[in-house]
Amino acid sequence: MGKKTKKPGKGKEKTERKTAKAEEKRSRRETKKLSSEDDIDAILLSIQKEEAKKKEIHIEENVPAPSPRSNCSLNINPLKETELILYGGEFYNGTKTFVYGDLYRYDVEKQEWKLISSPNSPPPRSAHQAVAWKNYLYIFGNVAAFVSTNT
Repeated sequence: MGKKTKKPGKGKEKTERKTAKAEEKRSRRETKKLSSEDDIDAILLSIQKEEAKKKEIHIEENVPAPSPRSNCSLNINPLKETELILYGGEFYNGTKTFVYGDLYRYDVEKQEWKLISSPNSPPPRSAHQAVAWKNYLYIFGNVAAFVSTNT
């Protein structure tokens, strides 16, 4: 029977090609600059900045009284007993129902309204319950925001 003979240099050439290809790949990887999207530290910093924005609370002092509404919640501020907290509610003008998601504080002594806004406020709601406790206002339930027409 015939004996298979190896072609001279075939294994060596294949190994050299693979080594060269691997070396080229390695050098590309080393010289490749990471974009800001690939930089994990930049991504984490960006996320931290966005989270900090969500925590920013803006208070507008001495604003006009809230518009007329029903089904809102009204609580005494546990941190300042001469202050009331009003949240949400709805108003029906005969054609449309407007549902609010604004938060007001009313200082009884000064007779002044303050409008509190935060980027991570809950969506507008009415017919809900709210409890003020320590630094928090807990809101339970709601009626979905909707617009109705009178037919």
